[in-house]
Parts: sequence; C-alpha cells; structure tokens
Amino acid sequence: MWEQWFNRLRDHLWASPEQQLEAALRSRNAAALESLLDRHPDPGNLDPLLAGAILADWEEGAEALARRAGAWAAGMPALTLAVLDQKYEALRGLLKAGLHPDTGDHHQATALMVAAQRGDTRALGMLLAAGAQPNCRDEEGDTALAYAVMQQARAAVSLLVAQGANPRLRNHDGLSPADRAADAEMVRLLEQSPEV
Repeated sequence: MWEQWFNRLRDHLWASPEQQLEAALRSRNAAALESLLDRHPDPGNLDPLLAGAILADWEEGAEALARRAGAWAAGMPALTLAVLDQKYEALRGLLKAGLHPDTGDHHQATALMVAAQRGDTRALGMLLAAGAQPNCRDEEGDTALAYAVMQQARAAVSLLVAQGANPRLRNHDGLSPADRAADAEMVRLLEQSPEV
C-alpha cells in the first residue's frame, strides 16, 4: 500500500512536464491540465497532446491545449482532425479556444470543406455558427459547396445554400458547383440559393 503511494508520488514529482501533461490527458483531468500548462509555459511540442485530446473527444482538454498549441495537431489543422474523426465535443472546445474556422491545410482545404465532402451536417452547422465562410476557396478554387455537390451530399448542399454558399462560383478550371450537379434534384437544391 505505502509502496504504491510512494511510487505514484515519485513518478509525479520526477516526471517531465510532457509526462505530466500526458497523464492529465489520459485521466481527462482539466484542472491538472490547466495547472500544468500554467506552470510550464513552454512544455515543448503540444501538437501530439492536442491530437490526443481531439481523438479522445475531450472538449475541455482540446480547448486548453488549442489556446496554447495553436491551430495544428498531428500535421493538419486541429479543426480538420476533429471533423475527420467526428469528435464533436473536441470540435466545440477548439472553436471555444478561438481557432479560426477557416484555417486551411497545405492545400487551403478547410474543416468546412472536409465536413461538406463527408456530408457531416452536424460539423457543418458548428463551423458555420462559429463564423466559417461558406464561399472560402481551396487552392484549386473549389468551395465547400463544390465538395458537397461532388459527393452528392444533399443535406450538406441544402445547409450550405441556406447559409449563403454561392453555386455559381467557378474554380480555376472554370467549373462551378452548379456545373457539377449530377441530377435534377441536386440542380433543384442549388437553385434554392439567392445567388442563382
């Protein structure tokens, strides 16, 4: 009994800041995480910890780490990682931390575009409510609406059009989401836009 207590105390006292942060993350202890981040203003690369908080779908952990780590986790925008893995609590925490919803990856693809491509209306709604711009473009000139149309994600198309996505914006190849509509129902959804 005493030996276990002593070993835990020893591990805590002599653990590196990174090890202490990992332990707080594993135990989902928000108070310990905040305290450690306050005591160690430069605990090293927080990207892996932020990725861990996102994958654990831990809102408070993602928020606390994003405020200090920035917008990237596991080599991609943290918001995109949360959308890809459908970690909505973590997504909420990242948005609360103030991460810009239009942060793009190395191709300027945003989390909104990823959500649209996946037809994830829950993530789309959260990102749009946080100020994501529906007509933001990637490096090819495509918008979230173009991604949704290409995947035939009708609910995503409807939501984006209702939020002001323009079906007439052309990419660098001269194609608009309206040009890519594969059937009459998709054309009808796109015609609901005030931009048409």
